[in-house]
Amino acid sequence: MRRWGVLGLVVLYLLRLDLWFWRDATLIGGVPVGLAYHVLFCFLASAWFWWMVSREWPAELDEAGRSQAAAGESP
Repeated sequence: MRRWGVLGLVVLYLLRLDLWFWRDATLIGGVPVGLAYHVLFCFLASAWFWWMVSREWPAELDEAGRSQAAAGESP
């Protein structure tokens, strides 16, 4: 599963470079196509990181946090 996470990060990095819209003045919904692309990219990146955290977050960290909270300790 971690391979998919790393592969997704590499793909997001390559998509972030956005070399194809630098000189395009087309407007989409009143904003330049490059800005619209980055809005969609941000949604994609947010969804990818949410998926990664929901799948790869270590359960030990949650259990340690619960036990500290029960004992009244601060992090």
